[in-house]
Amino acid sequence: MPPQRAACRSCPAAPPRSVKLQSTNAIAVATTASVRRNTAAPTPPSRSARLSWFSCAKITHRYGAISASVRTWNSTSSAPSRSDSLMQLFLTRLQKDDRGVSAIETAILLPVLVTMLIGVLQIGLYLQAQNAVRSVGGEMSRFMTVESQKHNQVTNQQIEDTALGIAVSAPYILKSSQLDIEVADSTVQNIDRVRQVDVKMSYTVPNILGFADWDVMTIDYTRKAFIPLEPPAS
Repeated sequence: MPPQRAACRSCPAAPPRSVKLQSTNAIAVATTASVRRNTAAPTPPSRSARLSWFSCAKITHRYGAISASVRTWNSTSSAPSRSDSLMQLFLTRLQKDDRGVSAIETAILLPVLVTMLIGVLQIGLYLQAQNAVRSVGGEMSRFMTVESQKHNQVTNQQIEDTALGIAVSAPYILKSSQLDIEVADSTVQNIDRVRQVDVKMSYTVPNILGFADWDVMTIDYTRKAFIPLEPPAS
């Protein structure tokens, strides 16, 4: 039997095992009651509470059939403020709200569609004027040939007046204020008993696009005409 150590007078005597067990039972009961009270009626977190992660600590103390578990929660992340919540709610409602979409699309696409329509009309006017100027040049060639067969000598001024009258009438309907016709004899006359004439026409197509000033809207056309001359009298 090992020798017993003498008790120190300055140290209190150790409590018996029964007292330790009673103390442990009391601590376990108090801890279990606290856990149940916290679990049954949890306190709602305040607005300034920080919730990001939870740490769970389990303390188990066994003395025979005694077991106690204690869980504690700790939080470190911040909950969204009221202004952030209102902004998120506003953006969510705005994303789901489709009222006025048709009006916005019309306001964006209508100017583009109108501009495209006016551009198509402008191109149509240009092509019509181009064909009209060329056709007037062909009409003048026929006119000078017919007058030559009638033994009529036409001057350059008569040719210009006739060309202007043909251009402003149907089916060409060109504007006289924007049409310039110039008829002059060619510098080179290399065919016997044939008069060569240069017919120059310049026409500015009306611009219905007020915001665009294009130089390509001016049509320049030059055509050579040949007028047979009467043979000299023998």
